[in-house]
Amino acid sequence: MLKTENVLMWPKEYILLLRGLLEQNGAFILDALEAWPNCNESVDAQEVCSISLPPIYYILWQKPAEPFEDLYCQHISDFDDKSQVYIESVFSDLKQQLDSDEAITILLLQRLASYCDFQSQMSIESKLSIVNLAKQKRFFNVLNMLLESGLKLSTSDVMSLLKHSELHFLVLPFLETNLSDKQEVVALLTEQLLQGEDRFDFLVKLQGETLEPEILDKALLQQLRHDSSKQSICKRFLQQGAKGLIADENGKTSVMWAVQQGFIDVLEALCSAELLAQRDNEGNTVLHYAIKAKNELAIRFILNQNIDFTIKNNLGFTAYGFAVELGNIKIVDLLEIEFGIKELSEANKFKIINLVHSLHAFIGFLLPMQLFFFFDPQFKAKSELSFFLALASMLIMFFAMNLKRCSLYPDIKSTWSLSILRALSPISLLFQLLLLLVVVIAALT
Repeated sequence: MLKTENVLMWPKEYILLLRGLLEQNGAFILDALEAWPNCNESVDAQEVCSISLPPIYYILWQKPAEPFEDLYCQHISDFDDKSQVYIESVFSDLKQQLDSDEAITILLLQRLASYCDFQSQMSIESKLSIVNLAKQKRFFNVLNMLLESGLKLSTSDVMSLLKHSELHFLVLPFLETNLSDKQEVVALLTEQLLQGEDRFDFLVKLQGETLEPEILDKALLQQLRHDSSKQSICKRFLQQGAKGLIADENGKTSVMWAVQQGFIDVLEALCSAELLAQRDNEGNTVLHYAIKAKNELAIRFILNQNIDFTIKNNLGFTAYGFAVELGNIKIVDLLEIEFGIKELSEANKFKIINLVHSLHAFIGFLLPMQLFFFFDPQFKAKSELSFFLALASMLIMFFAMNLKRCSLYPDIKSTWSLSILRALSPISLLFQLLLLLVVVIAALT
């Protein structure tokens, strides 16, 4: 199947219209408008689509485009050489007087407005959009002039203009009055908002009410997920009522994304006990994300909110343990020095558990050793030995209990055998003290 070739036909009446506008000759203008060919699009057997448009389009073009220009339509005219020279000289002279092509078009349109209805010309359906034509030539003042004259904006026109943030101010005032399909535009703007694009003002303009917080929350989350997300847009969503209560499919909330992106202002705006305590599907808190992002400002801010930094993720890592696991010495020093947070590694946890229970076992061993020497008739220093072993047991017991009460001691449930071992050590110490008491009484009597 052949691809249709589009051709824009320039009518010979354009020369008469242009002359009338320059000389402000109403007779020429009216004659040109009356003789202007019908505006239509026709496709011939060779799949060539010939397009004829109202005068207003040609005034925006000013003169036929060169054959080598990359355009939607090839421009073909019936002008003779004399007409071509006339067009070139006219626009060359006007350019010297008015400094810009847009100023020339505005002048011609202003003069044409007295002789015809722009709205009827702009209502003609065509493959060529007058909005895209004005945008392509950067005739923004011309576009504003046509919108004021009633130019209807199709859905594609609106979407095309909104792609350029510098044109938002141009579109916004005409959304209520110049849309061809308001419902379709609202649906597309809502979809774009939910993709994180800043379409709040446009939707409020069309709907005349504040948007639902849930919609703004979805928009905020999507904006934060973009690789090119902007904190300024996120702050606008927050100002408009976003609460950051929605998480993505991985359970990752807006505040977690904000920390990952380094958006401290967004983190501060979303600072609440509820949001800071939320966990993703892997059990990570916002503090885990701050540590992963190596964001020291975020870490300081989060810890100053008195959150529970001992929460473990699904892999068993607290925020401190996560920093150690990542090998980030700078973050580990920050947690230890500025906030006094310190934890033992898994290896060191078992070492301290082993040490505490070894001390309890040693205390239990001292009792039978003391009894052995106490009942040995050959051993003479029973009093001294009993005093020394009881004192040693007391000191060891005190040291073991202090290790057990230390904040670094791991909160791991002990086996029943270790629990029995800890229970035997105070019994051993008690019997040692009783034996020492017996020795003291015997010595005194």
